[in-house]
Amino acid sequence: MLGATVRVLAKQWHAAFGYEPLLAETFTDIEQFAGTCYKAAGWIPVGVDSK
Repeated sequence: MLGATVRVLAKQWHAAFGYEPLLAETFTDIEQFAGTCYKAAGWIPVGVDSK
């Protein structure tokens, strides 16, 4: 679901605001969650532990 949402984000944002975002970001508590859904959606980890 996350991957599908991000794929249409740029077009929807352009329709609403007149320009497309270059990046999307989110934050996850790395002590509680492994970020599996982000990995499956092709997100690139940055920050504290970018492994």
